[in-house]
Amino acid sequence: MNGRRALEIFEGFRQGQLAFDGPEIDELIKLDLVVDADPRDLVLLQQIEPAVKHAETTLGDPTAPEAVAAALAALEHKLKSSWSRLTTRDSKVQAQEAERKRLRRALAVLNDQVLCGRLIAMTLTPPVTPYYPCQPIGDEVYGLTAKGARVQGQLALRIDRYGAYPLAAFIKPFDKTEIKMTAFGGEIATLSNNIGYVKKNPHQVVIGLAKMGMPATEALGTYRSTMSAVHAPDVAVTYARNAAAHGGTQAVAEKLRVAQRALRQVGFEESPEVMGAAKTLLPYGSMTQAAERFKALFNGVAGISMRNGLFEIPLAVKCTARLMPADGTPDEIVQRVVHTVETLRRHPAKHIPQLGESMLATALASMVREVSAIEPLVERLRQVEAELIRAQVCDSITANANALECVTSPGTPVEVVSTVRSLAAEVATQSGRDHPSAADVSVAVSFAKRFAY
Repeated sequence: MNGRRALEIFEGFRQGQLAFDGPEIDELIKLDLVVDADPRDLVLLQQIEPAVKHAETTLGDPTAPEAVAAALAALEHKLKSSWSRLTTRDSKVQAQEAERKRLRRALAVLNDQVLCGRLIAMTLTPPVTPYYPCQPIGDEVYGLTAKGARVQGQLALRIDRYGAYPLAAFIKPFDKTEIKMTAFGGEIATLSNNIGYVKKNPHQVVIGLAKMGMPATEALGTYRSTMSAVHAPDVAVTYARNAAAHGGTQAVAEKLRVAQRALRQVGFEESPEVMGAAKTLLPYGSMTQAAERFKALFNGVAGISMRNGLFEIPLAVKCTARLMPADGTPDEIVQRVVHTVETLRRHPAKHIPQLGESMLATALASMVREVSAIEPLVERLRQVEAELIRAQVCDSITANANALECVTSPGTPVEVVSTVRSLAAEVATQSGRDHPSAADVSVAVSFAKRFAY
């Protein structure tokens, strides 16, 4: 069956009206999207589950027969006691008699390996919908699995792309993405639990280490060895992330000192912002040329700020650092920033934004090569912001910062936000939290692009 037909079948579970043929349901069962059951087994399971629970055990417990037998023996002893019958209300005795019947039935089922195996299988993959019959193809009943419900939701978002293709063409990337999310959540949990104390925004350290593209244990090893020397998490992350490309952390440290010196030589005063921005010079072969580029970009950003009645050197330095990797000459990049500022003002945020206009404009301008791409990008940013808020993935204050991180992820805004939600939930689960935190969402928006399909 194709994706569109699969959605029609899934919708039948929501309405409680199933309609499919034998090959279709066989495919859905094989893909673990639907479970089937004999209605007689279903009734029997509903009858004996309370008795098994009364014995403080479960169907799948190997010691369940002994536990139920012990509970039955204790109840029978009580019922055979004349004193117990004399001191117990008739209604309670009747309830005990009924419970004895349930325990006997449960014990008989537990001792029937074939029958018990079928019931255990039903409990291992319980449906998220009630069981419904599909009369044209027999007496069995069917329920949608948790995976089936997830597939239904994700397929519905992508039906325009996958509707005409076989369902298996969608299941393959879906399964792959779920496996990748689980593995990623584990890596993030390992990093989070082992970076040690970080006073401010520890999730940014985690994000930086995760972007190294190596197993968490290896990234942690490099980070720890660097931390023992620099005692500054942000610097340690810079060293760790650049170590492979520049011949080790010592080589990175030396090149960073050269970059900082080059910035001082072109007129920048030493400050935390300038020294921190020096890492953006590392990819360049010539630190002198990189420093000149940084200065030209800074002058352009400063000019924009002054024309708008604002000029803060620390902010201008941060904006310049964001622009350093952008394509084009400094003049071309600054023109894109100007155009982005104008475009943002034509498409204002509907909520109070966390990021200021300058940082937002420079970040967006660094993502495109042509001025013509700015308007569509700003429109998409606002759409992603709105969807993040509508889906309650984050609040209205942090929506624009989060949207900025995932605005270039493939897919519609609804798809992107759905991926962010799923990834944040997986990160939270792997870290032992019931619900995603703001930090989990920050991690998810930073890596959502990896999980698009």
